[in-house]
Amino acid sequence: MNEVVTGAVTGTGNDINVELGFVPSYVKVVNRTKLGTDGNLIALEYWDGMGAGNAIGTVEVVEGSANTSHNLVNKTSDGVTVITSPFYGFKIPAAFQGSGDELYYIAVR
Repeated sequence: MNEVVTGAVTGTGNDINVELGFVPSYVKVVNRTKLGTDGNLIALEYWDGMGAGNAIGTVEVVEGSANTSHNLVNKTSDGVTVITSPFYGFKIPAAFQGSGDELYYIAVR
């Protein structure tokens, strides 16, 4: 049976540790504040087996008022890091968010 946790945190501009009570096998974090701005990294996705700080990133490409597309990028740093000590959870990197940003996440075990 899968365990799923969703939540929201406010960006600090520093690394944010999210305590879950389990080691996640999948994490997605969305930066709602950066939506609608060309070239911004708006989401990070981590799957079990990726290295620390790795993720697939989604970059928003605004092509006019009615057209927006998204490009996937391979993040080998400044991605999601799973935490196993002193608690279980994950880290949202400082490079992904700024002070006051609206961040939403889903984590699955």
